[in-house]
Amino acid sequence: MSELDTAAGPPPPSGSEALDEAAAIRAASLGIDDCPTEDVYVPEWKTTLHIKGLSGTERDAWEAATVRFDRNGKRLPPDLANLRAKLIARSVVDANGKRVYRDQDVLALGQKAATTLQPIFEVCQRLSKLTDEDVEELTGNSNGDRSAETGSGSPSVSISP
Repeated sequence: MSELDTAAGPPPPSGSEALDEAAAIRAASLGIDDCPTEDVYVPEWKTTLHIKGLSGTERDAWEAATVRFDRNGKRLPPDLANLRAKLIARSVVDANGKRVYRDQDVLALGQKAATTLQPIFEVCQRLSKLTDEDVEELTGNSNGDRSAETGSGSPSVSISP
C-alpha cells in the first residue's frame, strides 16, 4: 500500500454533490504548492541554498534528459554527464520559487568540487524522493537484469584466489 490512505470511506456522493466534491478535490490538490523545500548552508560557498523537491513534470524532464537513442531507435546507455549538477540546477530556487541556475549553468556547476556537490545532491534527492534505486534504474545498474553487464544471462561471478 502506498503512503496515500486508500481505506474505504462512506459511499460516494451522487449527482450535483459528486460534481461539488470533484471541484473541491481539484481545487484542494491543484491549488497548493506541495513540493517540499529546505534551506541548506554550503560552507564552501559561504551561502545558503533554498532547495525544492521537483514537481512531477520537472522530475520527468530530469529523467528524460538522461535517456538516449541511436538513429534506429535503439536505446543507448544513459547520458550521465553532470547528473548531480543537472539535478541541483533544477532544484535550487530563490525565495519566490524561481530556478537560480539555468540549464546553461550545468557545466560550470559540474566543475565545482564533488565533495561540495554530493551533500547538496543528496538533499535534492531526498526532497524529490529520488532513491538510489531510481538512479540505478536510470543508469541501467539495477540488480534486476544484469545480462547486459556480463554479456550473458548469467550473473557475473568473482572467484578469489
